[in-house]
Amino acid sequence: MNIPYEKITFSANKYHAIVDGMFVSFMLFGIAAGIKFSKKWYMQQRENEKLAKQKLATELQLLKTSIHPRFLFHSLHTVQHHIDNSSEQSPGLILELSDLLSYILYEKDESWVELEKELEIIRHYINLEEKGMEDNLLFKTEFSGNTEDKFIVPFLLMSIVESSFEYFSQTGQKQPLFSLIVGVNDNVLHCQFSLSRPANKSKDIVLPDEKLISVQKQLQNQYAGLHYLAVTSHIEHYSIDLKLPLYSGDLINSKKNSTMNEIPEFV
Repeated sequence: MNIPYEKITFSANKYHAIVDGMFVSFMLFGIAAGIKFSKKWYMQQRENEKLAKQKLATELQLLKTSIHPRFLFHSLHTVQHHIDNSSEQSPGLILELSDLLSYILYEKDESWVELEKELEIIRHYINLEEKGMEDNLLFKTEFSGNTEDKFIVPFLLMSIVESSFEYFSQTGQKQPLFSLIVGVNDNVLHCQFSLSRPANKSKDIVLPDEKLISVQKQLQNQYAGLHYLAVTSHIEHYSIDLKLPLYSGDLINSKKNSTMNEIPEFV
């Protein structure tokens, strides 16, 4: 029945008024509850992300600052051996070990370090390993390109180098072969690692180990979507290929207050 609007009374339409009122109330309650639960879910997600970042930061801190006891033992033994034999190399080995330990102690809290410093520490590490192996290590290092005012996550390359020598120790190779070729081109770092496999394949161990896993975490954390990492098994050797961007000192300084996983733009 069509009733003119001005003649509609509450008593004539009270059923619809009550139903519509209840519907609006339930609708408003549903919207309010949805907003409340959405806000609670969002805050919980933010808290979970924060805890995940803190957990990851702690894991990376422990992994990148831990140096294998085998290396420390052999390095100290090597230094003592050269001192006992009045070797002219003793002062240099002591300084290299001191620089390496200082790097581990004082750079562990830094988000970025100079690429030149990381490469210098790697040279010290390889030299100490070579002396500990009584010069039975066959190695090749090559560094090319402009490394000045270029920054990298600390212990990233160092972890791969240490992982390689741990592999040599575990496989018991008498004359291991290690190669590291580092090139910088257009603010992109390209590192090629090669480490020999034992002649007796029964003693071989599959890569990666704990250190390489930590490298993968560091890359995911600081270079997500910007890096390339490949570990390839060949008949006589393993190869590790790594590419990642480098950043300038000015850009790093401008990002000091950024979050842990914030990625600076390319230089």
